[in-house]
Amino acid sequence: MRHILLFLLTQLSIFAYAQEPTRQELKYKPKNLEECMSKLDLMLTEADKDTIRSMDEHDFATSQHFSLGLHMRNYWGLWGKKELFYYFDSLGVTHPDNMSGLILVSYHRYLTERKIDLEGQIHELNASIRDYEQKIEEYQNEIREQMDSYAIGDTLIIDFYLQKDMKYPQTHSVQHSQDPEDMLQRYNLTPLTTSVVNKGIDSETQQFELTLKLLNLAGNEKIRLWYPYNKSKVGDVFDLRLNGIDFSSIKNTSNKR
Repeated sequence: MRHILLFLLTQLSIFAYAQEPTRQELKYKPKNLEECMSKLDLMLTEADKDTIRSMDEHDFATSQHFSLGLHMRNYWGLWGKKELFYYFDSLGVTHPDNMSGLILVSYHRYLTERKIDLEGQIHELNASIRDYEQKIEEYQNEIREQMDSYAIGDTLIIDFYLQKDMKYPQTHSVQHSQDPEDMLQRYNLTPLTTSVVNKGIDSETQQFELTLKLLNLAGNEKIRLWYPYNKSKVGDVFDLRLNGIDFSSIKNTSNKR
């Protein structure tokens, strides 16, 4: 509720300032962090500031990414590469999303009279970016290993979540991000038998894909594939994107090569 209230307050404050600004103040774009603090002070009401003070800095920054943060990126020249962009760029922060996040956290610390420590914030940000990039690389390597383990003609038994109470059950692949208990309340976990027709990387999405032929629908006459969103029967071919898939849901029954 607090986040909803803050969203509404900041949306109003952006267009109706806490005090009557001059025309020059309305047009002025901050050039550094100190000026960002002054600009936000001008934009936000005391009620807005009290709400911000009552929040955790991470919750505040996250909740404002697509409201107050969006305003900064669009109107303070972060996307347009104005002076504020180059100020952060000179400090080693290169993406507008990260720039607005630093401003929001800094403003929360400014209001709560804590040390802003921009240098420390940037150090933590860069460490988290490196950690994220490493995890992405490790995951991409895992997908490549899975792709290499499949050969054309292999028979794969793949678990899908099939939506209940439908004439043609709707399939959902088993994803890493899903809560299995929650999914099983709404869907039946059903193995479908397929054979590998082709494998590669989609030229548009850059996602790893298997082209599969349906061999057995676990007693169903037809199924409605989530992708490419059609009713399919035994013998039909479809593409399965491997990005995000829980690989324990795929079993290769072919002889090991």
